[in-house]
Amino acid sequence: PNTTLSEKFARPAYLVLDNDYTDFDDPYRAMRATAAHEFHHIIQYGYDSDDFQWYLEATASWMETITFPEHEEATIYVEDVFNYPEICFGGQGAADVSGFGVYGTWLFIEFIQRTYGEDAPLRLWENIALSDGWFPLRATLETYNETIETAVLRYHLHNLVRDYTFTPTFDDLTVWIEQTITAPGQWSPEGEGVQELGANYYVLALDPGTYDIRLVNADPDLELWVVGIKQDEAAAVPLGAAGTIDNRSWESTYLVVFNREYDDDVNACSYSTYALDIQPSTNTPFSAVFGYNAAQYRPLR
Repeated sequence: PNTTLSEKFARPAYLVLDNDYTDFDDPYRAMRATAAHEFHHIIQYGYDSDDFQWYLEATASWMETITFPEHEEATIYVEDVFNYPEICFGGQGAADVSGFGVYGTWLFIEFIQRTYGEDAPLRLWENIALSDGWFPLRATLETYNETIETAVLRYHLHNLVRDYTFTPTFDDLTVWIEQTITAPGQWSPEGEGVQELGANYYVLALDPGTYDIRLVNADPDLELWVVGIKQDEAAAVPLGAAGTIDNRSWESTYLVVFNREYDDDVNACSYSTYALDIQPSTNTPFSAVFGYNAAQYRPLR
């Protein structure tokens, strides 16, 4: 009754907390983190209990960092996101390999808040109250003239440089490296490829110079990005299915393979396979379109 919206899918809820947290290493921290997380679920039910579990758990985990930043426990789930970047974004159930990826995706909520606007998480839940599936996120991002594909891509690139408020808490973690590419030629992922809205990361340890990089035997939804880092700045260069880079001005260079495909079945995901062909070139290098703060970057290993 206190809002102009009609939340047709809201539901009642209540919260019960254990009266004994002494089994935890830090009972006070565990109690406050739990209260922030679970109370936010109560808030969510006032909008809708969506079938997309990652909406619920990602925003509730992020709320721990907002409500009790000194007592949050959301950062324990970052490892589950960084270790499995190739898994489909938003995957749940059997599609969530670690079982905790939906919690670790709170990083995406911080990312959209800092990138697109302070009210982005609130706009997301207002849209969740109106519809299901990917539509709420799509509608929210359209407010900022953005698409799901580009936002999730930028999030994956963001994870490479780790520009987050709580990075000092998980400073020993970096995203999983598929391979280190040391010379021109044909290269393939060591794993099965990349799932919907997922990413593979490669270290480009090539001699200084200009190179053509292209996808081979790849699905049309796959695309290449190169991130070059120098001191505290990172530059992201889109290559599409094929392009040219010059790595001579960078201290570190990374190749990212991103899958733009996604669908409403977040309980089942499939891999897209590909190969890479890298050759010396005299072509004109492609230009960067995104810049990132790399002050908290740590070389991938």
